Amino acid sequence: MRLIFYILFALLPLSTELPIGDSLSLDFPFEPILIILSFITILFICYSPKYFSAVLRSPLILIISIQMVWWLINIIFSTTPLLSCKFFLAKCWYILPFCLLLPLVIQEKKHWTILATCLCISMSIMIILAMIRHAGFQFSFVGINKSLFPFFRNHVNYSALLVCLFPIGYIFLKASTPKSKLHVLISTLLVIAFAGLIVAYSRGAWLALPVGILAYWLIKKGILRIAIAFGAIALFIAIFLIVYNQGFLNFRPKHDQTYFHEKLNEHLAATVTLEDVSNGERIYRWIAGAYMVANKPLTGFGTNSFYPTYKGYTLPAYKTWVSNNPDHSTVHNYFLLTAIEQGLPGLCIFLVLIIYMLIYCQKVYIHSSNPLHKQLAIVSGTTLVMILFLNFFSDLLETDKIGGIFWLICSVVISLQIRAKFSESSNTITNDI
Repeated sequence: MRLIFYILFALLPLSTELPIGDSLSLDFPFEPILIILSFITILFICYSPKYFSAVLRSPLILIISIQMVWWLINIIFSTTPLLSCKFFLAKCWYILPFCLLLPLVIQEKKHWTILATCLCISMSIMIILAMIRHAGFQFSFVGINKSLFPFFRNHVNYSALLVCLFPIGYIFLKASTPKSKLHVLISTLLVIAFAGLIVAYSRGAWLALPVGILAYWLIKKGILRIAIAFGAIALFIAIFLIVYNQGFLNFRPKHDQTYFHEKLNEHLAATVTLEDVSNGERIYRWIAGAYMVANKPLTGFGTNSFYPTYKGYTLPAYKTWVSNNPDHSTVHNYFLLTAIEQGLPGLCIFLVLIIYMLIYCQKVYIHSSNPLHKQLAIVSGTTLVMILFLNFFSDLLETDKIGGIFWLICSVVISLQIRAKFSESSNTITNDI
């Protein structure tokens, strides 16, 4: 089983989306392997349920179970029940192997090291390949997406996975002997990765790196919880200012003046002046999303239901020339998407899940005397903050790349809960939240 997980993460950067029929697609070979692992997990549970007793006592498993129950309830109220059922099944084949099986088979330091190495080597190969192909386009802004086909849908998915692996690379670098061949190799790969991040031309990923550095520092200082509180207050104030007296009207894009720029300097200038088509379209969908939440705040419209329903809630004044949405993309904010599709209860459950994991990672790092646990905690906490930042402007948790990393972080937290040597009751964590 351990070998299968090593192979699984080695294949994650290489996985590609393949359509199956008109309304279903799978990321091959990553998701088919997850489906097989899910069936194996179910068989293990039936054969030896006591084997999973430690995992099932994890407080994080309780939160995830509540979330899954809400997804099932959500199907009843969904405007697209079939799509919501598909969403639930897809989540099951992530949760079963990642949250129940992986914490039991990936245990020792060498196991985690091999798993992380498989992922990083595979991604390093993809970065080098992408840069070689991108060189054929003179590293142009318009050439990056062509350089990533067919392994990544676009430069956003690619740069998101790339930047989220920097914490692992940094820990590897710290653990290696200075001036050794391994240290030089890791340093070289980090430099290549940084260059790859720069020429990926993803503004969100560029900002995610300093956000990750800040998160790393906050966890080390033990003040991440305070930062979460201040961040929540700042977000509520920002939302109030935007909504008060319809302040969002000041951000209305001009239909004929929102562009897709082929040059990076023009792209960045358009971002600042709100004349970039991607930002204009985000505002168009965010406003529609806000009206959708106001219409169904408790039950939501059902998972996977945003695209079939959102156009009836849009404001024509905010329409851009790409609003026909041929890619069937969603609202470009995972938190808002969760509120739209799962209602405010669904959003609250998700917030409890991520805040719990962040606080627990900080607790382990501050109090644990086990070096491995400290490393796992700070890498997981830092990466999770970066993922959450990226998903404020996208919905990458529903992709195999970032979704896989997110559920891997969940499995790390569960593993820490069942193996951490320091004593800490679940009530203490809950009270801290």
